[in-house]
Amino acid sequence: MTSPAPNPFFIVRQKGPCGPYTLSLLQTEDPRKASCGGSWPWGILDRLCNGGIKSYFCWIYGGHNFVEYDREYHYDSSETANTNAPAATCGCHSKETMSKKSILETILDAVAAATIAGRSTLALDEMAAALIRLHNCEPAFLGFTPTGKADLGGYPNVLCVSINGEVIHGIPSDRKIEDGDVVKLDCGIKMPDGQYDDGATTVLIGDCSATARRLVKSTKEALEAGIKQAKAGNTNHDITKAIEAIAKRDDFAVVHGYGGHGIGTELHMEPHIPNEMVYKEDGVTPADEPVILTSGLRIAIEPMFASKRGFITTAADGWTLKIVGGGVAAHFEKTVTIR
Repeated sequence: MTSPAPNPFFIVRQKGPCGPYTLSLLQTEDPRKASCGGSWPWGILDRLCNGGIKSYFCWIYGGHNFVEYDREYHYDSSETANTNAPAATCGCHSKETMSKKSILETILDAVAAATIAGRSTLALDEMAAALIRLHNCEPAFLGFTPTGKADLGGYPNVLCVSINGEVIHGIPSDRKIEDGDVVKLDCGIKMPDGQYDDGATTVLIGDCSATARRLVKSTKEALEAGIKQAKAGNTNHDITKAIEAIAKRDDFAVVHGYGGHGIGTELHMEPHIPNEMVYKEDGVTPADEPVILTSGLRIAIEPMFASKRGFITTAADGWTLKIVGGGVAAHFEKTVTIR
């Protein structure tokens, strides 16, 4: 017996006075009854548009292709605008959030919302590619070749999708997401101003284990702890120690050998932002010199934790990094500017 195909989803781009624009995901068979996570009815979207959002258009995802919806709506807030319309109850679309989210965060939010049981990882990649184009950006990962890995050729997709014991660099395919999966989404873009952005999130699918839920919570808190230390005058080691302290507190393993990085006119730049401290033989002296963070520097902070051990191996595809000895991994990443 085959399971029913997921409903098509609509990606809505909205322009308005509270931000350049934001994207919302609405999954439904009927756009008139669309909802965002069960909390944003189409009627509220319509009132929000009338309340100041000037235009939006939809894309329908139908399996393997994006098809532009057959109408574009224009709302002028000066004409019969309902400025007292109730705000959407989905917090990710509040005016405050809309003005703060980066383009990449908006894209990852939409793809994460579409990450459901029964959907293929390739479908998520296609969605990310369409959203990147929609924002007039370029994919940073497509064709990217890591230093010293010329034999691999360029990375073949715009999104990395790594599941369960896979940590990073999972290649999208026809593989279907299943209930209980822990899915890591990692994406990079080159923005219209020539600057790069890199980010990642982890999505829990359905009935996940208590360990997986604790792991994801811990890894996200590690990102937040690292960001708090990302300020002028501190060093990359301050970020490292903050991340590592969360792993030790919660009895999880830091994935060895990987971490964050500088970012700007290139995807990967100095300095390296380790997720764990490495010391010389005396156990006190850091193996590498700390780098002082200066105002204006952009860095990508990306903790990666594992439920058991932090040792990894490379899969046969040459890209996907997996935990050795079983267990589950989580990964979060955010690009920040040092102030």
